[in-house]
Amino acid sequence: MSTYENHWRPPPKTFHLSAGEVHVWCVPLEAPTGEIDAWSQTLSPDEQQRADRFRFDRHRVRFIVRHGVLRAILAKYLDFPAGRLEFSVGQYGKPTLKQTGGFQVIHFNSSHSDNLALMAFAVDRPLGVDVERIRPLTDLQAMLKRCFSPEDQAEIQALPPQQQWLGFFNGFSRKEALLKALGIGLSVPLDRVGVSLLPGEPPRVLSVEVEGQQPDAWQLACVTPNAEHAAALACQGPKPQIRRWLWA
Repeated sequence: MSTYENHWRPPPKTFHLSAGEVHVWCVPLEAPTGEIDAWSQTLSPDEQQRADRFRFDRHRVRFIVRHGVLRAILAKYLDFPAGRLEFSVGQYGKPTLKQTGGFQVIHFNSSHSDNLALMAFAVDRPLGVDVERIRPLTDLQAMLKRCFSPEDQAEIQALPPQQQWLGFFNGFSRKEALLKALGIGLSVPLDRVGVSLLPGEPPRVLSVEVEGQQPDAWQLACVTPNAEHAAALACQGPKPQIRRWLWA
């Protein structure tokens, strides 16, 4: 078992989401056909229509599992039927739960890369999560200029060639997680927020060029599931206790 996998555990039979905690779930997006059919039954008509629009079956399956598992986890926290949960979408695309059932507010966010998803939940703070598969890009230099400040670019370019990809995806996942936590997604350029990105460097928010926001109001944490991915959690407020659960 790798160092990354040592951090992830199957959840207990009963679990509760308390103030001061963030639960992060690692979800493989593969399932037997029978389970896929069961997940599909819990989706809303809109979600089912979106699933049916995928051209390739593997993309449709991943969509169904991702949305079905998200509903199942929320249903566990809220003790509410998964198929009856209703969502609304903010101005920049961030989903939230409609509070039609009178249950507690849960902040949540999810991200996926290929056949793996991460989902994060809290009751007392906005949050965002992002996961990226580390892979060679067609033109790293062009992507650096597109996504990063000159200072970030210089830091990554100073790394050994074999570590530049990791530096890029460290920075990308941390910046995107923070922008998602802020509720603005990619409506602003990634270089409007500054984060630590060098391999081995603790994740930190260095700057936030968004009106009304201060960098010390936000926390960053590494929630990398394995050596093939870079992943980050961003959340508001004091440093939380992070529990990592593996969906099986």
